[in-house]
Amino acid sequence: MKIVQVHPGLLPIPPNGWGAVEKIIWEYKLSFEKQGHTCDILYLNDIDVSKYDVVHIHVANLALLAHQRNIPYYFTCHDHHAYLYGKDSQCFKENYEAIKHSIKSFVPAKYLVNYFDLPNLEYLSHGVNNDVFFPIKNEIIDWEDHKLLCVANNGFIHNQSEDRKGFGYAIQAAKKLNLPITIAGPINNKNFFDKNNFEYDKLKIIYDLTEEELIKTYQSHTIFLHPSILEAGHPNLTLLEAMSCGLPIIGTFEENNDLLGLYKCERDVNSIIIAIKNVKFNHGFYKSQALKTSLEKSWDKITENLIEKYEVMKDQLINIYNSTIIDPKNFVEPQDEVNDLHIDFNDHSKIEIKGNLKRKYHVKFIDKKSNNLIYEDTINNNMWAAANLKYFVDWKIDITELSTNANLVYDLDLKNKRVKIVNESPSLGDYISWMPAVDDFQKKHDCILDFYTPNKSLFEEEYKNINFHNYNYNIPIQYKATYRIGCFDVNDRSKSPKDYRTQNLQQVAYDILELEYKDKSPNVTVQIKPES
Repeated sequence: MKIVQVHPGLLPIPPNGWGAVEKIIWEYKLSFEKQGHTCDILYLNDIDVSKYDVVHIHVANLALLAHQRNIPYYFTCHDHHAYLYGKDSQCFKENYEAIKHSIKSFVPAKYLVNYFDLPNLEYLSHGVNNDVFFPIKNEIIDWEDHKLLCVANNGFIHNQSEDRKGFGYAIQAAKKLNLPITIAGPINNKNFFDKNNFEYDKLKIIYDLTEEELIKTYQSHTIFLHPSILEAGHPNLTLLEAMSCGLPIIGTFEENNDLLGLYKCERDVNSIIIAIKNVKFNHGFYKSQALKTSLEKSWDKITENLIEKYEVMKDQLINIYNSTIIDPKNFVEPQDEVNDLHIDFNDHSKIEIKGNLKRKYHVKFIDKKSNNLIYEDTINNNMWAAANLKYFVDWKIDITELSTNANLVYDLDLKNKRVKIVNESPSLGDYISWMPAVDDFQKKHDCILDFYTPNKSLFEEEYKNINFHNYNYNIPIQYKATYRIGCFDVNDRSKSPKDYRTQNLQQVAYDILELEYKDKSPNVTVQIKPES
Protein backbone atom coordinates (compact mmCIF):
# COMPACT_ATOMS: atom_id res chain seq x y z
CA MET A 1 0.00 0.00 0.00
CA LYS A 2 1.22 3.52 -0.81
CA ILE A 3 0.53 5.99 1.99
CA VAL A 4 1.26 9.68 2.30
CA GLN A 5 1.01 11.55 5.59
CA VAL A 6 0.50 15.28 5.35
CA HIS A 7 3.21 17.30 7.09
CA PRO A 8 1.59 19.60 9.71
CA GLY A 9 4.17 22.31 9.03
CA LEU A 10 4.96 22.97 12.68
CA LEU A 11 8.20 21.22 13.61
CA PRO A 12 10.68 19.06 11.74
CA ILE A 13 9.88 15.36 11.33
CA PRO A 14 11.37 13.48 13.07
CA PRO A 15 11.28 16.14 15.81
CA ASN A 16 14.67 17.36 17.03
CA GLY A 17 13.23 18.09 20.47
CA TRP A 18 9.95 17.71 22.26
CA GLY A 19 7.31 16.43 19.84
CA ALA A 20 3.83 14.98 19.88
CA VAL A 21 2.04 14.92 16.51
CA GLU A 22 5.42 15.05 14.76
CA LYS A 23 6.63 12.01 16.70
CA ILE A 24 3.43 10.08 15.92
CA ILE A 25 3.74 10.78 12.18
CA TRP A 26 7.36 9.62 12.21
CA GLU A 27 6.57 6.42 14.15
CA TYR A 28 3.75 5.66 11.71
CA LYS A 29 6.20 5.99 8.83
CA LEU A 30 8.79 3.68 10.42
CA SER A 31 6.20 1.01 11.21
CA PHE A 32 4.44 1.22 7.83
CA GLU A 33 7.74 0.74 6.03
CA LYS A 34 8.76 -2.13 8.32
CA GLN A 35 5.55 -3.87 7.21
CA GLY A 36 6.43 -3.44 3.53
CA HIS A 37 4.28 -0.39 2.72
CA THR A 38 5.45 2.87 1.18
CA CYS A 39 4.98 5.93 3.40
CA ASP A 40 5.97 9.48 2.43
CA ILE A 41 5.63 12.64 4.51
CA LEU A 42 4.80 15.61 2.26
CA TYR A 43 3.27 19.06 2.46
CA LEU A 44 -0.28 19.11 1.10
CA ASN A 45 0.69 21.24 -1.90
CA ASP A 46 3.34 18.69 -2.92
CA ILE A 47 1.06 15.64 -3.02
CA ASP A 48 0.11 13.98 -6.30
CA VAL A 49 -2.98 12.12 -5.12
CA SER A 50 -2.91 9.72 -8.07
CA LYS A 51 0.28 8.13 -6.72
CA TYR A 52 -1.15 7.08 -3.33
CA ASP A 53 -3.77 4.72 -1.96
CA VAL A 54 -4.16 6.67 1.30
CA VAL A 55 -3.81 10.31 2.31
CA HIS A 56 -3.65 10.66 6.11
CA ILE A 57 -3.91 14.10 7.76
CA HIS A 58 -3.31 15.00 11.41
CA VAL A 59 -4.33 18.70 11.57
CA ALA A 60 -7.90 19.96 11.08
CA ASN A 61 -7.23 23.03 8.91
CA LEU A 62 -5.23 20.93 6.41
CA ALA A 63 -8.02 18.36 6.32
CA LEU A 64 -10.53 21.09 5.48
CA LEU A 65 -8.20 22.37 2.75
CA ALA A 66 -7.97 18.83 1.33
CA HIS A 67 -11.77 18.64 1.32
CA GLN A 68 -11.96 21.91 -0.63
CA ARG A 69 -9.59 20.39 -3.18
CA ASN A 70 -11.67 17.18 -3.44
CA ILE A 71 -8.86 15.06 -1.98
CA PRO A 72 -10.22 11.97 -0.14
CA TYR A 73 -8.43 11.63 3.19
CA TYR A 74 -8.22 9.88 6.55
CA PHE A 75 -7.94 12.10 9.60
CA THR A 76 -6.67 11.78 13.18
CA CYS A 77 -7.78 14.40 15.71
CA HIS A 78 -5.08 15.01 18.36
CA ASP A 79 -6.50 18.29 19.68
CA HIS A 80 -7.64 18.37 23.34
CA HIS A 81 -8.65 22.03 22.90
CA ALA A 82 -11.69 20.89 20.91
CA TYR A 83 -12.98 19.50 24.21
CA LEU A 84 -11.53 22.17 26.50
CA TYR A 85 -13.18 25.08 24.70
CA GLY A 86 -16.50 23.31 24.10
CA LYS A 87 -18.76 22.70 21.13
CA ASP A 88 -19.36 26.39 20.44
CA SER A 89 -15.64 26.99 19.84
CA GLN A 90 -14.04 27.39 16.44
CA CYS A 91 -11.56 24.68 17.41
CA PHE A 92 -14.33 22.10 17.90
CA LYS A 93 -16.12 23.15 14.72
CA GLU A 94 -12.98 22.79 12.58
CA ASN A 95 -12.21 19.33 13.93
CA TYR A 96 -15.86 18.30 13.59
CA GLU A 97 -15.92 19.30 9.91
CA ALA A 98 -12.55 17.61 9.33
CA ILE A 99 -13.94 14.36 10.75
CA LYS A 100 -17.28 14.65 8.95
CA HIS A 101 -15.71 15.02 5.51
CA SER A 102 -13.11 12.26 5.97
CA ILE A 103 -13.35 8.71 4.67
CA LYS A 104 -12.73 7.65 8.25
CA SER A 105 -11.30 9.41 11.29
CA PHE A 106 -9.57 8.34 14.49
CA VAL A 107 -9.11 9.71 17.99
CA PRO A 108 -6.69 8.31 20.59
CA ALA A 109 -9.19 8.74 23.47
CA LYS A 110 -12.52 6.94 23.74
CA TYR A 111 -14.41 9.85 25.32
CA LEU A 112 -13.81 11.86 22.13
CA VAL A 113 -15.74 9.30 20.07
CA ASN A 114 -18.92 10.09 22.00
CA TYR A 115 -18.05 13.77 22.18
CA PHE A 116 -17.92 14.27 18.40
CA ASP A 117 -20.64 11.64 17.82
CA LEU A 118 -20.01 11.05 14.12
CA PRO A 119 -20.49 7.65 12.44
CA ASN A 120 -17.10 7.59 10.69
CA LEU A 121 -15.09 8.16 13.89
CA GLU A 122 -13.45 5.46 16.02
CA TYR A 123 -10.82 4.95 18.70
CA LEU A 124 -7.23 4.12 17.80
CA SER A 125 -4.67 4.07 20.61
CA HIS A 126 -1.24 5.65 20.52
CA GLY A 127 1.74 3.28 20.46
CA VAL A 128 5.34 3.04 21.61
CA ASN A 129 8.62 2.01 19.98
CA ASN A 130 9.86 -0.86 22.16
CA ASP A 131 13.23 -0.87 20.37
CA VAL A 132 13.92 2.67 21.54
CA PHE A 133 12.26 2.64 24.98
CA PHE A 134 13.29 -0.41 27.00
CA PRO A 135 13.90 -1.30 30.67
CA ILE A 136 17.18 -1.94 32.42
CA LYS A 137 17.61 -4.27 35.37
CA ASN A 138 16.57 -2.27 38.42
CA GLU A 139 15.69 -4.31 41.49
CA ILE A 140 13.77 -2.44 44.15
CA ILE A 141 14.49 -3.59 47.68
CA ASP A 142 13.62 -0.78 50.08
CA TRP A 143 11.08 2.02 50.15
CA GLU A 144 13.88 4.58 49.86
CA ASP A 145 14.98 3.08 46.53
CA HIS A 146 11.89 4.40 44.75
CA LYS A 147 12.18 7.50 42.57
CA LEU A 148 9.10 9.24 41.19
CA LEU A 149 8.91 10.80 37.75
CA CYS A 150 6.64 13.12 35.75
CA VAL A 151 7.34 13.74 32.06
CA ALA A 152 4.99 16.18 30.33
CA ASN A 153 4.46 19.50 28.60
CA ASN A 154 2.35 21.33 31.19
CA GLY A 155 -0.22 24.06 30.71
CA PHE A 156 -2.84 25.02 28.14
CA ILE A 157 -2.30 27.09 25.04
CA HIS A 158 -4.14 30.05 26.62
CA ASN A 159 -2.36 29.70 29.99
CA GLN A 160 0.95 27.89 29.94
CA SER A 161 1.38 28.16 33.71
CA GLU A 162 -1.79 26.13 34.39
CA ASP A 163 -1.14 22.76 36.06
CA ARG A 164 -2.81 20.58 33.41
CA LYS A 165 -0.52 17.62 34.05
CA GLY A 166 -0.76 17.73 37.85
CA PHE A 167 2.87 18.51 38.71
CA GLY A 168 1.80 20.27 41.90
CA TYR A 169 -0.18 17.27 43.17
CA ALA A 170 2.71 14.92 42.36
CA ILE A 171 5.29 17.09 44.14
CA GLN A 172 3.13 17.45 47.26
CA ALA A 173 2.61 13.68 47.40
CA ALA A 174 6.34 13.04 46.99
CA LYS A 175 7.14 15.54 49.74
CA LYS A 176 4.72 13.95 52.19
CA LEU A 177 6.29 10.54 51.49
CA ASN A 178 9.85 11.95 51.54
CA LEU A 179 10.55 10.44 48.12
CA PRO A 180 12.67 12.01 45.36
CA ILE A 181 10.77 13.26 42.33
CA THR A 182 11.91 14.45 38.91
CA ILE A 183 9.83 16.67 36.62
CA ALA A 184 11.04 16.53 33.01
CA GLY A 185 9.75 18.22 29.87
CA PRO A 186 10.20 21.15 27.49
CA ILE A 187 11.27 24.65 28.55
CA ASN A 188 7.58 25.61 28.45
CA ASN A 189 7.28 24.01 31.92
CA LYS A 190 9.26 26.94 33.31
CA ASN A 191 6.04 28.98 33.10
CA PHE A 192 4.51 26.70 35.73
CA PHE A 193 7.54 26.69 38.05
CA ASP A 194 8.01 30.46 37.77
CA LYS A 195 4.44 30.88 39.02
CA ASN A 196 4.63 28.17 41.70
CA ASN A 197 7.52 27.99 44.13
CA PHE A 198 7.98 24.44 45.44
CA GLU A 199 10.47 24.19 48.28
CA TYR A 200 11.52 20.55 48.36
CA ASP A 201 15.14 19.44 48.45
CA LYS A 202 14.36 16.16 46.66
CA LEU A 203 12.72 17.85 43.68
CA LYS A 204 14.70 17.84 40.41
CA ILE A 205 13.51 19.80 37.36
CA ILE A 206 14.91 19.06 33.89
CA TYR A 207 14.18 21.00 30.69
CA ASP A 208 14.57 20.07 27.01
CA LEU A 209 16.00 16.58 27.24
CA THR A 210 17.30 14.87 24.14
CA GLU A 211 15.62 11.54 23.38
CA GLU A 212 18.67 9.69 24.73
CA GLU A 213 18.52 11.70 27.97
CA LEU A 214 14.77 11.07 28.20
CA ILE A 215 15.25 7.30 27.89
CA LYS A 216 17.90 7.31 30.63
CA THR A 217 15.56 9.37 32.81
CA TYR A 218 12.78 6.80 32.42
CA GLN A 219 15.20 3.96 33.13
CA SER A 220 16.58 5.58 36.31
CA HIS A 221 13.16 5.99 37.98
CA THR A 222 10.66 3.48 39.33
CA ILE A 223 7.14 4.98 39.36
CA PHE A 224 5.59 7.38 36.84
CA LEU A 225 3.02 9.94 38.05
CA HIS A 226 0.45 11.45 35.70
CA PRO A 227 -2.47 13.14 37.54
CA SER A 228 -3.53 14.98 34.39
CA ILE A 229 -6.79 16.87 34.07
CA LEU A 230 -7.22 16.68 30.28
CA GLU A 231 -5.67 14.53 27.55
CA ALA A 232 -6.50 13.88 23.91
CA GLY A 233 -4.70 10.55 24.20
CA HIS A 234 -5.60 7.78 26.64
CA PRO A 235 -2.90 6.58 26.91
CA ASN A 236 -0.69 9.44 25.75
CA LEU A 237 2.86 8.99 24.48
CA THR A 238 4.73 9.51 27.76
CA LEU A 239 2.67 6.89 29.59
CA LEU A 240 3.53 4.25 27.00
CA GLU A 241 7.18 5.28 26.89
CA ALA A 242 7.41 5.00 30.68
CA MET A 243 5.69 1.59 30.61
CA SER A 244 8.07 0.36 27.91
CA CYS A 245 10.94 1.29 30.26
CA GLY A 246 9.32 -0.78 33.02
CA LEU A 247 7.64 1.95 35.06
CA PRO A 248 4.21 1.36 36.60
CA ILE A 249 1.89 4.35 36.14
CA ILE A 250 -0.14 6.20 38.75
CA GLY A 251 -2.51 8.61 37.09
CA THR A 252 -5.91 9.73 35.98
CA PHE A 253 -7.46 7.89 33.04
CA GLU A 254 -10.74 8.05 31.15
CA GLU A 255 -13.42 5.96 32.86
CA ASN A 256 -14.52 4.03 29.77
CA ASN A 257 -11.00 2.72 29.15
CA ASP A 258 -8.42 0.61 30.97
CA LEU A 259 -4.65 0.23 30.88
CA LEU A 260 -2.88 -2.69 32.54
CA GLY A 261 0.02 -1.44 34.62
CA LEU A 262 -1.75 1.80 35.46
CA TYR A 263 -3.13 2.38 38.95
CA LYS A 264 -5.98 4.85 38.61
CA CYS A 265 -5.92 7.74 41.07
CA GLU A 266 -7.87 10.91 41.56
CA ARG A 267 -6.34 14.32 41.01
CA ASP A 268 -5.84 14.61 44.73
CA VAL A 269 -2.71 14.44 46.92
CA ASN A 270 -4.10 11.84 49.34
CA SER A 271 -5.33 9.66 46.47
CA ILE A 272 -1.85 9.79 44.89
CA ILE A 273 -0.19 8.90 48.20
CA ILE A 274 -2.43 5.86 48.65
CA ALA A 275 -1.70 4.81 45.07
CA ILE A 276 2.07 5.13 45.54
CA LYS A 277 1.94 2.95 48.65
CA ASN A 278 -0.10 0.30 46.84
CA VAL A 279 2.17 0.26 43.79
CA LYS A 280 5.25 0.15 46.02
CA PHE A 281 4.07 -2.99 47.78
CA ASN A 282 3.13 -4.63 44.46
CA HIS A 283 5.83 -3.09 42.29
CA GLY A 284 6.85 -6.30 40.54
CA PHE A 285 3.28 -7.03 39.50
CA TYR A 286 2.59 -3.54 38.17
CA LYS A 287 5.96 -3.45 36.38
CA SER A 288 5.22 -6.73 34.59
CA GLN A 289 1.76 -5.45 33.64
CA ALA A 290 3.27 -2.21 32.30
CA LEU A 291 5.76 -4.10 30.15
CA LYS A 292 2.99 -6.36 28.85
CA THR A 293 0.91 -3.32 27.88
CA SER A 294 3.85 -1.68 26.10
CA LEU A 295 4.32 -4.79 23.94
CA GLU A 296 0.61 -4.97 23.13
CA LYS A 297 0.67 -1.29 22.13
CA SER A 298 3.83 -1.28 20.05
CA TRP A 299 3.66 1.05 17.06
CA ASP A 300 3.94 -2.02 14.82
CA LYS A 301 0.70 -3.46 16.21
CA ILE A 302 -1.06 -0.09 16.16
CA THR A 303 -0.19 0.50 12.51
CA GLU A 304 -1.19 -3.08 11.60
CA ASN A 305 -4.59 -2.20 13.04
CA LEU A 306 -4.63 1.08 11.14
CA ILE A 307 -3.86 -0.61 7.81
CA GLU A 308 -6.89 -2.85 8.33
CA LYS A 309 -9.03 0.22 8.88
CA TYR A 310 -8.02 1.96 5.67
CA GLU A 311 -10.84 1.64 3.19
CA VAL A 312 -8.77 -0.10 0.50
CA MET A 313 -8.07 -3.04 2.80
CA LYS A 314 -11.60 -2.95 4.17
CA ASP A 315 -13.07 -3.40 0.68
CA GLN A 316 -10.90 -6.48 0.16
CA LEU A 317 -12.08 -7.99 3.44
CA ILE A 318 -15.73 -7.30 2.61
CA ASN A 319 -15.35 -9.07 -0.76
CA ILE A 320 -13.83 -12.12 0.98
CA TYR A 321 -16.62 -12.12 3.54
CA ASN A 322 -19.37 -11.88 0.91
CA SER A 323 -17.91 -14.79 -1.04
CA THR A 324 -17.72 -17.04 2.04
CA ILE A 325 -20.44 -19.71 2.39
CA ILE A 326 -21.74 -20.11 5.95
CA ASP A 327 -22.37 -23.70 7.05
CA PRO A 328 -25.71 -23.68 8.97
CA LYS A 329 -24.40 -26.45 11.24
CA ASN A 330 -21.74 -24.07 12.55
CA PHE A 331 -24.09 -21.13 13.04
CA VAL A 332 -24.97 -20.36 16.66
CA GLU A 333 -27.90 -18.10 17.45
CA PRO A 334 -26.64 -15.18 19.57
CA GLN A 335 -27.85 -15.22 23.16
CA ASP A 336 -29.51 -12.35 24.99
CA GLU A 337 -27.24 -10.44 27.34
CA VAL A 338 -27.91 -9.35 30.89
CA ASN A 339 -29.08 -5.76 30.98
CA ASP A 340 -26.85 -3.17 32.65
CA LEU A 341 -28.09 -0.58 35.10
CA HIS A 342 -26.60 2.93 34.97
CA ILE A 343 -27.46 5.54 37.61
CA ASP A 344 -26.06 9.03 37.94
CA PHE A 345 -27.05 12.35 39.48
CA ASN A 346 -25.65 14.88 37.04
CA ASP A 347 -28.08 17.83 37.06
CA HIS A 348 -30.91 15.40 37.83
CA SER A 349 -31.28 11.82 39.01
CA LYS A 350 -31.30 9.45 36.08
CA ILE A 351 -31.53 5.70 35.62
CA GLU A 352 -30.79 4.06 32.27
CA ILE A 353 -31.13 0.36 31.49
CA LYS A 354 -28.97 -0.86 28.62
CA GLY A 355 -28.93 -4.26 26.97
CA ASN A 356 -30.64 -6.60 24.52
CA LEU A 357 -32.72 -8.54 27.04
CA LYS A 358 -36.32 -7.42 26.52
CA ARG A 359 -37.66 -6.47 29.94
CA LYS A 360 -39.98 -3.89 31.46
CA TYR A 361 -39.12 -2.01 34.67
CA HIS A 362 -41.08 0.15 37.12
CA VAL A 363 -38.90 2.87 38.61
CA LYS A 364 -39.62 5.08 41.63
CA PHE A 365 -37.61 8.11 42.74
CA ILE A 366 -38.15 8.67 46.48
CA ASP A 367 -36.88 11.49 48.69
CA LYS A 368 -35.52 9.60 51.70
CA LYS A 369 -35.66 12.65 53.95
CA SER A 370 -39.41 13.14 53.53
CA ASN A 371 -40.21 9.62 52.21
CA ASN A 372 -42.19 11.31 49.41
CA LEU A 373 -42.51 9.70 46.00
CA ILE A 374 -41.17 12.39 43.64
CA TYR A 375 -41.50 10.60 40.30
CA GLU A 376 -42.23 7.16 38.88
CA ASP A 377 -42.24 5.64 35.42
CA THR A 378 -42.32 2.32 33.57
CA ILE A 379 -39.59 1.81 31.00
CA ASN A 380 -38.18 -0.92 28.79
CA ASN A 381 -34.56 -1.93 28.26
CA ASN A 382 -32.56 0.73 26.37
CA MET A 383 -34.70 3.46 27.87
CA TRP A 384 -34.17 5.90 30.70
CA ALA A 385 -36.15 7.77 33.33
CA ALA A 386 -35.21 10.84 35.34
CA ALA A 387 -36.57 12.95 38.18
CA ASN A 388 -36.09 16.54 37.12
CA LEU A 389 -34.85 18.00 40.41
CA LYS A 390 -31.42 19.50 39.92
CA TYR A 391 -30.65 20.40 43.53
CA PHE A 392 -29.41 17.84 46.03
CA VAL A 393 -31.93 15.24 47.15
CA ASP A 394 -31.05 12.23 49.29
CA TRP A 395 -32.47 9.80 46.75
CA LYS A 396 -33.73 6.28 47.08
CA ILE A 397 -34.41 4.68 43.70
CA ASP A 398 -36.65 1.62 43.67
CA ILE A 399 -36.44 -0.58 40.54
CA THR A 400 -38.76 -3.53 39.93
CA GLU A 401 -38.41 -5.88 36.96
CA LEU A 402 -42.07 -6.56 36.20
CA SER A 403 -41.91 -10.06 34.68
CA THR A 404 -40.22 -11.55 37.76
CA ASN A 405 -40.96 -8.90 40.42
CA ALA A 406 -37.23 -8.82 41.16
CA ASN A 407 -36.57 -5.67 43.15
CA LEU A 408 -33.51 -3.49 43.66
CA VAL A 409 -33.25 -0.44 45.91
CA TYR A 410 -30.44 2.02 45.25
CA ASP A 411 -29.51 4.57 47.95
CA LEU A 412 -27.49 7.61 46.99
CA ASP A 413 -24.03 7.50 48.60
CA LEU A 414 -21.39 10.01 47.51
CA LYS A 415 -18.56 8.81 49.76
CA ASN A 416 -15.32 8.68 47.74
CA LYS A 417 -17.31 9.53 44.58
CA ARG A 418 -16.36 12.30 42.16
CA VAL A 419 -18.82 15.21 42.55
CA LYS A 420 -19.02 18.48 40.63
CA ILE A 421 -20.47 21.71 42.05
CA VAL A 422 -20.78 24.72 39.75
CA ASN A 423 -21.17 28.29 40.94
CA GLU A 424 -23.57 29.90 38.45
CA SER A 425 -23.10 33.47 39.67
CA PRO A 426 -20.34 35.85 38.51
CA SER A 427 -20.89 38.11 41.53
CA LEU A 428 -18.02 38.23 44.01
CA GLY A 429 -20.30 38.50 47.04
CA ASP A 430 -22.31 35.45 45.99
CA TYR A 431 -19.53 32.93 45.66
CA ILE A 432 -17.66 34.22 48.72
CA SER A 433 -20.78 33.71 50.84
CA TRP A 434 -21.46 30.27 49.29
CA MET A 435 -17.98 28.84 49.85
CA PRO A 436 -18.70 27.55 53.41
CA ALA A 437 -21.69 25.55 52.09
CA VAL A 438 -19.50 23.89 49.45
CA ASP A 439 -16.93 23.07 52.14
CA ASP A 440 -19.61 21.62 54.44
CA PHE A 441 -21.00 19.50 51.60
CA GLN A 442 -17.61 17.90 50.95
CA LYS A 443 -17.08 17.14 54.62
CA LYS A 444 -20.58 15.75 55.14
CA HIS A 445 -20.47 13.39 52.16
CA ASP A 446 -16.71 12.66 52.24
CA CYS A 447 -16.67 12.96 48.44
CA ILE A 448 -13.98 14.00 45.96
CA LEU A 449 -15.30 17.46 45.18
CA ASP A 450 -14.50 19.63 42.16
CA PHE A 451 -15.77 23.22 42.49
CA TYR A 452 -16.05 25.30 39.29
CA THR A 453 -16.08 29.01 40.09
CA PRO A 454 -14.70 32.38 39.03
CA ASN A 455 -11.72 33.65 41.04
CA LYS A 456 -10.72 30.21 42.28
CA SER A 457 -7.44 31.70 43.55
CA LEU A 458 -9.38 33.22 46.46
CA PHE A 459 -10.05 29.77 47.92
CA GLU A 460 -7.43 27.27 46.70
CA GLU A 461 -5.04 27.76 49.62
CA GLU A 462 -7.82 27.87 52.19
CA TYR A 463 -9.80 24.74 51.29
CA LYS A 464 -7.33 21.94 50.56
CA ASN A 465 -10.14 19.36 50.69
CA ILE A 466 -11.63 20.76 47.45
CA ASN A 467 -10.33 20.79 43.87
CA PHE A 468 -10.93 24.17 42.23
CA HIS A 469 -11.42 24.76 38.51
CA ASN A 470 -12.18 27.80 36.40
CA TYR A 471 -15.90 28.08 35.74
CA ASN A 472 -15.83 27.61 31.96
CA TYR A 473 -13.44 24.63 31.78
CA ASN A 474 -14.68 21.43 30.17
CA ILE A 475 -12.90 18.45 31.72
CA PRO A 476 -13.47 14.86 30.56
CA ILE A 477 -14.28 13.41 33.97
CA GLN A 478 -17.23 11.14 34.66
CA TYR A 479 -18.93 12.61 37.72
CA LYS A 480 -21.32 10.68 39.91
CA ALA A 481 -23.25 13.86 40.65
CA THR A 482 -23.40 17.50 39.55
CA TYR A 483 -25.08 20.35 41.44
CA ARG A 484 -25.35 24.03 40.59
CA ILE A 485 -25.73 26.90 43.06
CA GLY A 486 -27.18 30.25 42.12
CA CYS A 487 -30.13 32.58 42.39
CA PHE A 488 -32.39 30.96 39.81
CA ASP A 489 -35.74 31.83 38.24
CA VAL A 490 -38.24 31.89 41.09
CA ASN A 491 -40.81 30.11 38.89
CA ASP A 492 -38.48 27.15 38.29
CA ARG A 493 -38.59 24.88 41.32
CA SER A 494 -36.36 22.27 39.68
CA LYS A 495 -33.15 24.17 40.43
CA SER A 496 -33.76 25.39 43.94
CA PRO A 497 -36.21 24.18 46.62
CA LYS A 498 -37.04 27.73 47.78
CA ASP A 499 -37.47 31.24 46.42
CA TYR A 500 -34.05 32.86 46.91
CA ARG A 501 -35.75 36.22 47.61
CA THR A 502 -37.09 34.86 50.90
CA GLN A 503 -33.64 33.84 52.20
CA ASN A 504 -30.38 35.45 53.13
CA LEU A 505 -27.68 34.98 50.49
CA GLN A 506 -25.68 32.29 52.25
CA GLN A 507 -28.73 30.16 52.94
CA VAL A 508 -29.41 29.85 49.19
CA ALA A 509 -26.44 27.52 48.77
CA TYR A 510 -27.17 25.58 51.95
CA ASP A 511 -30.72 24.81 50.77
CA ILE A 512 -29.66 23.78 47.25
CA LEU A 513 -27.12 21.38 48.76
CA GLU A 514 -29.59 20.23 51.46
CA LEU A 515 -27.40 21.17 54.40
CA GLU A 516 -28.30 22.44 57.83
CA TYR A 517 -27.84 26.19 57.56
CA LYS A 518 -24.95 27.69 59.52
CA ASP A 519 -23.93 31.33 59.42
CA LYS A 520 -20.23 30.91 58.62
CA SER A 521 -17.54 33.28 57.46
CA PRO A 522 -15.56 32.09 54.42
CA ASN A 523 -11.78 31.84 54.33
CA VAL A 524 -10.18 33.74 51.46
CA THR A 525 -6.65 34.48 50.29
CA VAL A 526 -6.17 38.12 49.37
CA GLN A 527 -3.04 39.14 47.50
CA ILE A 528 -2.04 42.70 48.34
CA LYS A 529 -0.18 44.49 45.58
CA PRO A 530 2.92 46.36 46.78
CA GLU A 531 2.76 50.11 46.61
CA SER A 532 4.42 51.52 43.53
